[in-house]
Order: sequence, then structure tokens, then C-alpha cells
Amino acid sequence: MLSRIKGSAKRAWFGVAALALAAPLTMPAAASASTTFQNPFNSRYPQAVTYTNSDNALSLLSGRTDFSAKFQLDQSSASDITLDNKVNAFTALCHDCGTVAIGFQVLYVAKADLTTLNTNNTVNATVSSCVRCTNLAEAYIIVVADGPQSPPLTDAQLQDLKQVQTELEALRYSHDSDSEIVTQTTTLAGDVKSILTDPSTAGPDVSPAVTPAINGANSNGTLTGTNQPIVDMFRSVKY
Repeated sequence: MLSRIKGSAKRAWFGVAALALAAPLTMPAAASASTTFQNPFNSRYPQAVTYTNSDNALSLLSGRTDFSAKFQLDQSSASDITLDNKVNAFTALCHDCGTVAIGFQVLYVAKADLTTLNTNNTVNATVSSCVRCTNLAEAYIIVVADGPQSPPLTDAQLQDLKQVQTELEALRYSHDSDSEIVTQTTTLAGDVKSILTDPSTAGPDVSPAVTPAINGANSNGTLTGTNQPIVDMFRSVKY
């Protein structure tokens, strides 16, 4: 029975939230500009498990916009799950330059086994000593809990998710403004939710009729009756 959800990011489908990391920003020696697609199936976990997704982008050269995107997909049957999604964008010491960093963390989980879900969705966008520069950091956590023991995603679902990954990476070449990129990523996040909740691929749901209401950080969820999949998205954006 899914009894508790905690999160440092409030549920936000349309709003924009700005969250700052408590720890100092650290950047690699070279900027990252890649998208990864992980093996989605993991064997059953009897207890607690943490999934971490981290994306960093750094721009120090005039006339250049650095783009980095990270797409992580996991399936799990753990009872206690923590999702940690961190996105950092840093632009400094340049002119006519910019940085775009996007992190998608996607979890497909068995509803009947899950008792606790903790989410940490944080973004940091920093600009220092630059002229006519832009900065964008976006972090999405998408959780779908369905069925007593969620089966592995179908080949069709995996192919559709791979297409989302491709479209996410293609934003690198779009020359879109930051606000236009936010619009595009919001649409892609909706596509992920639709793919994971496709009724044509879902098995019968005989799990208990409960689902959590989402509250703020460190607050316990309140259970309400439903036999439908639990779907939640946590979105943080900072310019």
C-alpha cells in the first residue's frame, strides 16, 4: 500500500519554481553535452533504493551556448524509494553566451509494493561577470506507479521513450529561446506521462484502492481511494 510521499519540490504542472542548491556549485573541467538512456529494468528490491540523476552545463566562451541534457529511466519494485535530480547551469566571463541544462528523471514502479517515496528536485542557474548572456536550468521528475507488480515496459513504450530522448537532444540545434525551450520540455514531459500510462500496454490493476495526495516538503501524504495509476510530476525551472 502506498502510504507516504515526501518531496522537496511541490507538485507543479504549469507553475515555475526556482530552487537553489544548498551545497556549493561544482562543475567538471569540460562541459557535458550528452543525453543518456539507461537500461530501464531493475530486479525487485526488498527495501530502500536511491536513484540519482545529475546534469551540469558550463559556458565560459564568448559567442557560444552550451547545451546539456540527461534522461534517466528506471523501473523498480522497491518499497522505499528516493529520487534525487540535480541540474546545474553556469555561465561566466563571456559575452553573447549562454547555458542550457535539462534533467529528466523517470520512474515506473509497482504501486502495491511502494510505501515511501522521497523526491529531491533541485536546479541552480548561475551567471557571473558576463554581458548579454542567458542561463536556463530545468529539472523534471516523473513518477508513474501502476499495478500490483508493474511488468517491464513494452518494446513499444521503450521505443516511444527513446523518441522523447531524441527530441530532447534535438533541442540543442533548435536555436529556440529559453522560454521556447521550456515550452518544448513541458510538452515532452507530458509525452512521457502519456507513454507510461498507455492503457493498451497496462496489465490488470488489482492493487488496493489508495493513492497519496502530494503535500510540501517533509509532509505525509493523505490517502484517497482510486484504482487508477498514480501519476505525478515535479518540475523546477530557473533562469
